[in-house]
Amino acid sequence: MNEQKGWLANFFNGFNKYLKKLRPNILGSNFFARKTLRVAALLGVTVLAVALLGIKIPSGFIPEEDQGYIMLNVVLPPASSIQRTDEVTRKIESFLAKEESLLSYTTVNGYNGLTGSYQPNNGFIFISLKPWEDREETSKELVNKLNKILSSQITNATAMAIGPPAIQGLGASAGFSMMLQDRAGNSPQYLEQQTKAFLEAAKKRPEIKNIYTTFNAGSPQVRLEIDNEKAMKLGVSVSKVTEALGCISGLKLCQ
Repeated sequence: MNEQKGWLANFFNGFNKYLKKLRPNILGSNFFARKTLRVAALLGVTVLAVALLGIKIPSGFIPEEDQGYIMLNVVLPPASSIQRTDEVTRKIESFLAKEESLLSYTTVNGYNGLTGSYQPNNGFIFISLKPWEDREETSKELVNKLNKILSSQITNATAMAIGPPAIQGLGASAGFSMMLQDRAGNSPQYLEQQTKAFLEAAKKRPEIKNIYTTFNAGSPQVRLEIDNEKAMKLGVSVSKVTEALGCISGLKLCQ
């Protein structure tokens, strides 16, 4: 076989010669092959590093992170008016105004941020936090602090501060969620009783700090069918009808 010539051939020939000399010592194979104690020491250091990282790094499938904002959901007893919800959220705002870690907060009465539904007995507060370097509390510490205040000061409603999900779209809040299904086809009231029993049992678990449900079988419901043709004949628009119904039901604040 004729030996190829040229600068490219010379380069590859030199590289192959150097590789043959270096191959026995690649990755320190000779160094570790004859030094059992050194291999054992390296293995011990690796195991120790993994153990320390396991203690320091937050555990869980998707650890909770400080994303610079938290949320606060408020639920009053069924059929409560929007006026009562407004009174409760204003009281909560008085607590938030005293917190130095907060940048701003926005309240939406009549909206449930966990279920995405509109009901007069619900309220939702979006809370923005100051930049990390301008506050001493993490979002998780602030959530725990607010929940202690709310549990002791808010007695006529269920108010709970929660963190956002670690990944947007993966649930409505941090933590995990479960679903209960009544396969026997019993009444909604039966499912509500079983749900409450499940919550009471879950609260006794040391791993669970807060647990709540958005299911409520006690809300009265009324189905209305608007006669659009008659309303138009009377000179009343559909928007005016729905606005009046909102005032009557308490879903809107009306003068």
